[in-house]
Amino acid sequence: MNRKLLREARLWLIAFLLLSHENTIPLAVGLGHFLASDASPWELLMATALIYALPPAAIYYAFRRYMVGGLTAGAVKT
Repeated sequence: MNRKLLREARLWLIAFLLLSHENTIPLAVGLGHFLASDASPWELLMATALIYALPPAAIYYAFRRYMVGGLTAGAVKT
């Protein structure tokens, strides 16, 4: 668990340091820029985070039948 967290933090830091142009930064780094100011616009941060989380949730709900079937197929010996 700690390795994944450190890897993601390292990837975020590399993107933060190397991609400084506003048009090339990843969305996760852009969300971090919201918190850099003293008066953080929390309503914009939450709206952006929701939009950022919708595609993976939609993909999961669209294919959950296949995902659960694949997970349980490997657990049952036929």
